[in-house]
Formats: sequence, structure tokens, C-alpha cells
Amino acid sequence: MRSCYALAVCALLAAPATAQQKPSNPQTLFKQTLLHDAGTSKDIKSMLRSGRGFVEFDDVTGDGKADALVRVMTGGAAGAVAAYALSTDGTKSSNLRVVMRNQRLYRATLRVNSARNLVVRVPVYAAGDTMCCPSRARDRTYAWDAKAKQMRRISMVEFPLM
Repeated sequence: MRSCYALAVCALLAAPATAQQKPSNPQTLFKQTLLHDAGTSKDIKSMLRSGRGFVEFDDVTGDGKADALVRVMTGGAAGAVAAYALSTDGTKSSNLRVVMRNQRLYRATLRVNSARNLVVRVPVYAAGDTMCCPSRARDRTYAWDAKAKQMRRISMVEFPLM
């Protein structure tokens, strides 16, 4: 009986240690996924290690589950320089994977439009524009391609801001 009790106590003590090995929050989970992804550039990995990845959630694949939309910030005037969409949609094992990546951005913003498409906006500067006030912007719109199991750019539109 004592050995059964001792085994039960050991099992209870071991359980929290195992749970602590898993990522403690979504930010950590998505950061680790991007750090282990071969397609993530060295510079972006460095920024992620410095705590500059920010995650928002919205369904952009249409499976009824929230996907992760990650912005990677420089911490300076350049703002968001990379954007990712991570999802489990299209996987048999429910493993999280990168379904959209853009690592060459400047001051980017992300939003999901009414059609559930991801819109990445960047400023477009003209001669004489100040950093705060670009005269134009460019929206790249990405939609879920269920057959390819990836986000695909469906449009790119440049327009005046004033």
C-alpha cells in the first residue's frame, strides 16, 4: 500500500514538471514555431528572440478556428518588418505551420477584411513625405487556397492617403 501511495505522489509531482515544458502561452508557441521554421530569416529570428513578435487571432482559413497572425517589430521607426499567418488547417496531425510569410516589410499593419482575407498594408513614400505622413499606401490581400493549403496573394492595390 505504501508503494502505491509513493507512486501516486511521484506521479503528481512529475505532472507539473511535464506541463512546464510546454509553451506557457500562445506568444511562446508561435515564437517557437517561427524560430524552428527553416523559412524564417536570421534577422527575423533575432528579433523574435528579443521579444518583438506580436500575435493576434482571427480565422483567415475559413475552418471556424482562430489562426495566428504574427507581426515582428524592429522596436524602432521601421515598425513591423515581417508578417506571418500560422494555422493548423490542412494538416492531418493538427500541427501548427506557417501558411503565409512576408519578411520584407516596413511599418506594416495587418487586418482581416469582411471576406476573411488577410490585408497587409505598408506605406509608400514619395519625395518630400515625412516619416509620419506617407502620401500613398499599398495593400496586399491574401486569401486561403484550400487546395494548396496556403495563403495566396489575390491583389495588390496602391492608393493615395490624402
